[in-house]
Amino acid sequence: MAYGNWGAFVYRNGERAREHEDATPYKEKEYAPGYHQAFGIARVEVVDGQPVAVKKPEADLRVYHATLGAGRVRLCGYKAYPTLFVDGAQVELTPFGREPDEYGDPREYAGTVEGHEFTASLRMNFVDLYLKEPDGTTWTATCGYEYGAGHMDVD
Repeated sequence: MAYGNWGAFVYRNGERAREHEDATPYKEKEYAPGYHQAFGIARVEVVDGQPVAVKKPEADLRVYHATLGAGRVRLCGYKAYPTLFVDGAQVELTPFGREPDEYGDPREYAGTVEGHEFTASLRMNFVDLYLKEPDGTTWTATCGYEYGAGHMDVD
């Protein structure tokens, strides 16, 4: 479910991975996926017949429209921007930049980190993401403006 005007669809080996859409990296199984994460809510539980929002810890407030990967390395998309993580720490993408635009900013990032191949291709208000894990599992996603779960139906 997209929040605001931005969203994504995530696929693992060609199959939709909804738990990786609007999710906190490394917490895809701990927190329910969805736009509510953007507002600090991990999940909603019913207590005495009433819905109760369970808050996420302060350290886990960052949510991404797309979170690719299931191991140590995660390639994430927020709006039209990529972010790469290894063991929960953000990796600087600048050294992986290529194909500069007219202003010298990269339109694509590509490389291999910890045995994971990745690309992030920027185009207007979208970013296309690709991550191949060492075991051969492939993840793909597109994040963008007025796109993704909540904006259109795709299975």
